[in-house]
Amino acid sequence: PRFRRYARAGAYALSTLLVAGASLHVLKLAFGRWRPRNLHQEGAETGFSLLAFSTSANSFPSGHAQVSMTVATILVVLLPRYDLAWIACGLLVAFSRVPVGSHYLSDVIAGGFLGIAVSVLMKRAWEARGEPLKLTFERDWRLLGQSSVRTPPDP
Repeated sequence: PRFRRYARAGAYALSTLLVAGASLHVLKLAFGRWRPRNLHQEGAETGFSLLAFSTSANSFPSGHAQVSMTVATILVVLLPRYDLAWIACGLLVAFSRVPVGSHYLSDVIAGGFLGIAVSVLMKRAWEARGEPLKLTFERDWRLLGQSSVRTPPDP
């Protein structure tokens, strides 16, 4: 039962990353937003070129923001004990893309929203098919040759 829970959690994480990644690439192709550092080099008049298939026109939404917030949300779902740490790491990676000139702030916000939205929708879909996805890591004291009840050490 424990390994089934871990396998289910892994399948949830993998399927969520795949759906979020596929959604991201469809949106990148549809919007074709020029990266801030390439906008003036390419001589584009606006920031968007709908259905552009150029590597310079794939800024919206941010892939780094989408992946970091997808992973952070997956970890919040599976291991909620460290939720603030997961969210902080996801936000740090996501918003680091703006100062380096790779993305506009709206690219990062859209990518982060996409990652969170897909993760929550996939969680609902997976939990509708069975038990909750939350993982707990418990030591198996039987493998260590000890009882499951720990007694404090003598002073």
